[in-house]
Amino acid sequence: MARETGQRLGLPAADLRDLYLGALLHDVGKIGLPDELIGKPHSLLSADESARYARHPVDGETALMPLPQLQAAAHIVRQHHERLDGKGYPDGLHGEQIVLGARIVAAANDYDSLVHGAMAPTRYPPERARQVLLGGVGSHYDGRVVEALLAVLDDQARLAGEGVEIDVRRLRPGMVLARDVVSPRGAILLAAGHVFEERIIRQLGELARRDGLRLVLRVREQDVDAPAVQG
Repeated sequence: MARETGQRLGLPAADLRDLYLGALLHDVGKIGLPDELIGKPHSLLSADESARYARHPVDGETALMPLPQLQAAAHIVRQHHERLDGKGYPDGLHGEQIVLGARIVAAANDYDSLVHGAMAPTRYPPERARQVLLGGVGSHYDGRVVEALLAVLDDQARLAGEGVEIDVRRLRPGMVLARDVVSPRGAILLAAGHVFEERIIRQLGELARRDGLRLVLRVREQDVDAPAVQG
């Protein structure tokens, strides 16, 4: 979602790469958190838990900064919980003090957290999550970012309605995932738009056999003129 949003906003290739890496690694700072804290909706955290949780953007940046190729991604990781009105954390940045990549990840991450139950005890329907984003324009979110993200979500919803559902054993290289593959805990294992290749197909088949799962995926044939989207 973040990378496609950046594409709609016209980011150059290098910035898209940093954005994609920052989005993938945005929660790397949670590695040191206990499992019960990671799985707890944000709205149910105690004051002490909230304070510990609020350190994860800094911890994430600290982990990435020694790697020269991840410097820009590290800034995105640190800033992805900042707010446009300056009431975010860890630094209370506001407006364009927040790098655009972090503004994009903030909106995409909050949408994902709402629909998968990470922000509140119950999962929000996609339309309600969209309304939350729109209601936060100017305070939490950059309006241009939200507009682009909602357009991306519209595209993904359209693609999810296309294609067919098939058993994992019928996957073939070049097929495109039309709907996210989500774990029972709400984590996205593969994102819509992923173009399947032999290695991933083999790993999914092994997972299904090992755990005795009937794994059914919605896929479509790759558009001839469309660029491949991996990851």
